[in-house]
Amino acid sequence: MPFDPVRDYDEYVDGKPRADGTRSFLASRGIELPEGSDDDPPGAETVHGLGNRKNEILLRRIRADGVEAYDSSVRYVHAVRDAGLRSAVVSSSANCRDILVAVGIEDLFEARIDGVVAKHEQADALREHGADIVVDDLAELLDHS
Repeated sequence: MPFDPVRDYDEYVDGKPRADGTRSFLASRGIELPEGSDDDPPGAETVHGLGNRKNEILLRRIRADGVEAYDSSVRYVHAVRDAGLRSAVVSSSANCRDILVAVGIEDLFEARIDGVVAKHEQADALREHGADIVVDDLAELLDHS
């Protein structure tokens, strides 16, 4: 059964470190591959090689096709900056910077916290460093106004 970019991505890949998402999707199809290592080339038939291949394709698509931004979120961040507040973007994705650049909003954030960090650890770390509110979706901030 082929990869469904909506259902399978949400269920098996989204928010997980690259190798975990690859392993999760493969397991859903009963496929086992050798683990390999982080630096496996994209052509290697390993969990890490397949994850690196997927990432190469993703980066190529980001650069060629761009990324669709949520206009309301971009407006919100502009309003935050106009009000003199500081802002940061937090993502578990190692591709966070590439996405911000593709959308043209990299300069809107004073800090970028990305990479492989568990969601709850991110929230705790953000609060420890002064965040008043931590949300998954900027629309949640409308409830705090």
